[in-house]
Amino acid sequence: GRVLDEVMAISQAERGMILLLDDAGGLTGAVTRPADDAAVAGLMGFSRSFVREALTTGRAVWVADAQADVRFANAASVLALDLRTVVVVPLLVDGTPIGVLYVDQRRVNRAFGEQDLRLMEGLAGFAALAIANARRFEALRLRDETLELVRALAMAASEALAPRAAADRVADLVAAAFNG
Repeated sequence: GRVLDEVMAISQAERGMILLLDDAGGLTGAVTRPADDAAVAGLMGFSRSFVREALTTGRAVWVADAQADVRFANAASVLALDLRTVVVVPLLVDGTPIGVLYVDQRRVNRAFGEQDLRLMEGLAGFAALAIANARRFEALRLRDETLELVRALAMAASEALAPRAAADRVADLVAAAFNG
């Protein structure tokens, strides 16, 4: 949440989100601001047109006045949400998008500049690495739990077998694991 809070301060945005891609390619809101709106709505409405552009190109999308930009002026979300300034920065890990950092507001913000965008891109990079590391940690934790379960099952099975047969079976399993 701290990255989003910093980005909200930099961009002077009214609303912000960190959206993550799930295994099916859908988007899940990981963090939203203001938090109260997100709790009431489940997940705030956002412009999928901007998000799709950032995810497809792997580059930040920044529009000072979305309703005047020919690429997005007719997007249903821009009109429905009365969006003006929108900034979407992809969260990239090894060049692959894992989500986006999204902020918007319903007034034109011409004070936001290129230097602010670069700072947001840097913060998005840190957020992407933190998310990737958390995912790796969780995967390792699950792997360790699985290995512990397998070890416990092997111990239980070996107690049921004759000691010599258990030793032979463990040796076969270890050999298969390293050769396989």
